[in-house]
Amino acid sequence: MHRSTVIAEIPSKVGTFAVAGLSTTALLTIADMSQINVEVKVDETEIDKVEVGQKAKVKVDAFGDKEIGGEVLQKTPLAVGKSQTSGGLSTNINVQEAKEFRVVIKLTELPEDLKTGLRPGMSATATITTKTVTNVITVPLQAVIEKKPDASPAPTIQGDTPQPADKPKTITGVYVLEGNKAKFVEVTTGIVGESDREITSGLKADDEVITGPSRILNTLKDGTVVKRQTKKEGAAAK
Repeated sequence: MHRSTVIAEIPSKVGTFAVAGLSTTALLTIADMSQINVEVKVDETEIDKVEVGQKAKVKVDAFGDKEIGGEVLQKTPLAVGKSQTSGGLSTNINVQEAKEFRVVIKLTELPEDLKTGLRPGMSATATITTKTVTNVITVPLQAVIEKKPDASPAPTIQGDTPQPADKPKTITGVYVLEGNKAKFVEVTTGIVGESDREITSGLKADDEVITGPSRILNTLKDGTVVKRQTKKEGAAAK
């Protein structure tokens, strides 16, 4: 049976003795190109979302923005430190160091013209689709901001200051447009895409959401007058 292979490495030199059955330096390394896999590292905060069989899009640095379809083949059970670059797995890592997990992606949609240009060891990145939803409300990623809760409640008529209930350190929300003024609305978010974030509660489908750079959105307050701009790429709230 014919198999597509390439010689990936020749560590031995001319004149090196090769003895059958003796464990010495390999004469050469042959890479099986009939099935090409990509190994990527996934942060420990995201690895629980990754499962074998999920679809992925892979970009090889040498091919620019061209995407190659793939599928998660394996995720390793042991973590490696982010500073660890050597092969293999080890549990002997600094407990304070951020951890990553190795994930293997099988390339399933590889055009022939790209396949001939692939070489073992090339750099690549991958986007793994961990969940898909339809018919949901989404907003641009930059529209969602984190805001500190209101200050402690003022004293009552009797002069006693009520004990404030436990509040989160920050509130997630968006600014919506009411007339020509901004209003902060607390929302609950769902899955995150490449450019949008799902909103599971807090917004209606016809709400107008103010978007723009976070440095501008963070200066807004309830009642701030906002000038509506023609919708175009890069438009910012004012």
